[in-house]
Amino acid sequence: MYEYVSGIWDGEPSDYKTCLSCVEIRNHFACDGFVFGQLWSDLEENFIPDMRAGGPCMEGLSAAAKLRLFEARLAWLETEDGKHFLRQHAAKPMVVP
Repeated sequence: MYEYVSGIWDGEPSDYKTCLSCVEIRNHFACDGFVFGQLWSDLEENFIPDMRAGGPCMEGLSAAAKLRLFEARLAWLETEDGKHFLRQHAAKPMVVP
């Protein structure tokens, strides 16, 4: 299922389809409003780099919404920027006697 929104913005007609888990994530994080089509770039810039499982930022989200965020975090970590991030923040190897 999708949310479907159509309207006229800046004199131009447009329409948007958004999956329901993305609508949930958008509504959860977009305190000051949002721009259609920018959810994931905004999250990559402002949330995903420091995202942690659990905690207050994830409270209230459905399992489907949390899964989409975890998948986005994993994809981000696989990028060059993410690899650089991991190299800087990697835990020291655990030594087992």
